[in-house]
Amino acid sequence: MSAATAILIPAPRQELAFRSSGGLEITLYWDADEQTTSVEIHQPATQETIALTVPQEDALDAFYHPFAHLGRTSDQPPTTSIPVHARHRQAPGRETSRNLTHERRSL
Repeated sequence: MSAATAILIPAPRQELAFRSSGGLEITLYWDADEQTTSVEIHQPATQETIALTVPQEDALDAFYHPFAHLGRTSDQPPTTSIPVHARHRQAPGRETSRNLTHERRSL
């Protein structure tokens, strides 16, 4: 009998950060194969997702302000859209990074 050897193959895309705000889920990714960073904006209520590639030097800003970066990329226009009013809704009882920041300042 021979011993089995496990080979760990890294995923080409790795999640670097995640946050939820106003009914949206925003995720920052790093693609090791392409050496690129991207942001995905997902609206669970409608299952719509917008993905955009951003320059590495703008990745964190795009993560916190993804809609400001939609027009800055060379990507094709998104095939799905997220209604603008969805950005302003907050699901009851859900904390956001904005709420957490406010709470930390008041401590």
